[in-house]
Order: sequence, then C-alpha cells, then structure tokens
Amino acid sequence: MAITLDITGILQAAAFWVSNRGSSNGYKLYLYFYTMLTLVSIIIGNDPVILSGTVFLVYYTRATCLEPLPWLVSEFAAANTASMVLFVGNPTNVVICEGFGINNAAFTAYTILPFVACNVFCFVALALQFKDSKHVPRKLNITGQLNVREALQDPVGAVVGSIILCSCLIVVLVLSFLHIDVWKITLPFAGFKFCFDMAWDHYRYKNGKLPGGATASEEEAMKYAFERVTATPGLPHDQERGIVPVTDVRKSPIDSSSPMKKESSYTRGTVEPQNQSSSSSILHLYL
Repeated sequence: MAITLDITGILQAAAFWVSNRGSSNGYKLYLYFYTMLTLVSIIIGNDPVILSGTVFLVYYTRATCLEPLPWLVSEFAAANTASMVLFVGNPTNVVICEGFGINNAAFTAYTILPFVACNVFCFVALALQFKDSKHVPRKLNITGQLNVREALQDPVGAVVGSIILCSCLIVVLVLSFLHIDVWKITLPFAGFKFCFDMAWDHYRYKNGKLPGGATASEEEAMKYAFERVTATPGLPHDQERGIVPVTDVRKSPIDSSSPMKKESSYTRGTVEPQNQSSSSSILHLYL
C-alpha cells in the first residue's frame, strides 16, 4: 500500500512543497526536509521514503550545486529513526512484535520516547557536523517556485491511498488489544487497495489518462524543473566548492519532440534573464 501510494507522486509533491517553504534559506530548508522525512517515515515506513527521497535529493543537490552528502545522510537518519515508532515501520519491528507477542500499541508506547530523543539528538549532531557553509550554505539563490500540483501525478489515487493506509494503521493499533493477527486486519485493506488500483488504472487507461513508460521522462522533467528555479551563474557557495557554471548550453534537458514535454508546468514564477550568449537553462558541472 505504501509503494502504490508513492507512485502517485505524493512524496515528490510533499518534497516540492517543503522546498518552496524553505525558499533560499539553506539552514531552514535543511530542517524542513529533515522534519518532512521524519513525519512521512512514521506513517509509511522507511523503505518508500528512501527509494523516492534519494532520487529527489540527488536531482535537487545537482541543480542547486549543493554537496549531496549532508542531505542524503539526514534523509537516511530521519527515515530509519522514525521507522521505530510503528510496528509496520520496518520488517524488524514486525518480527519482534510477532515473535515475542508484543502488543502493537504497547510497542509504540515503548518506542515513542526513544524515537524523539534519537531524532532530536541526530539532527543536532548533523547540524554540528555539517555546520560549514560548504556543506549547507546559509543562502541559496533560487528564483522561482516548484509547481506542487503538477508533481502529484494521480491526485485521486493519492487521496484514496492515504485514507486506506491511515485507516489500516489506526484499525491495527486499536484491534491489537484484542490480540488479532495483524495479517487478518491488513489483508482486507490491501485487497481493497489492489482492487481500487486495478479499476482506477483501467479507467485511466481507457480514457487515455494513464501515462505509459514515462518514468525516465518524468525524472528528466523533475531535474529540469530544479534547473529552472535555481540561480544564474554565481551561487554564493560555488567558489567554496570549486564549481564552474556552464552557460553555453544550446539544448534543453528534455527534447522538444518528447511526448512528456512538461518541464514548464513544474515551475512557477520567473527566471532571471541570461546574457544573449547564454541559453535559457544553466547546468553546473562538478570538476
């Protein structure tokens, strides 16, 4: 259920929203990303968050010429510490609860305080370790806003999937006091989600609303969206990290003949004008 919910683009939309909220403040953005990854990991577990969050952060750090290590480490730390809260957070929790007969609600009650302590201490440790501006710059020169709505590829599936997953978690926690096997509770929810996905995807396919084979194009569109909203040459932290901007790029990352030409819909606002010898997009290469 968590994986199919991730496919709807809800995690990418959440990341876009957090990016817009953080704007050009590097420290604030680092905190916002850490908080978002923690909250999402509590609900859907660490695996979907790491699978989707890693792709997002790789493209984001490339487009903004940031060092990826601090952002990826914070993602892994937030996702793995948050997965200890619910018994479905990771397979280890399930094995412990089922093997030792631990009540699911009691498991959460015992792990919530250690989670809070670990999560807060972990962020403080990361902030101290990466306090240098070459790791997390104080100021990011961002000139636009990412379009959150366009990142959500399937709004109906996202809403229905979120309701089903949250309802399943609540019912599991409540019925755990009756000592009912977890699989007997989750199986009906998973079966309903499977039937809904089949019916909804069939409906979208018949009406031409289901994109086919667009994974690579969507990733290119997301990467180009980041490049559109990031700065023109001369980011405040470029010289510190030895990055040379390349402005003579004649072709967009997405071919104009591609059927998935959606790069313009991922961004809002204006982009700073370039010199006449420059193209409309700027790529920063690591030397």
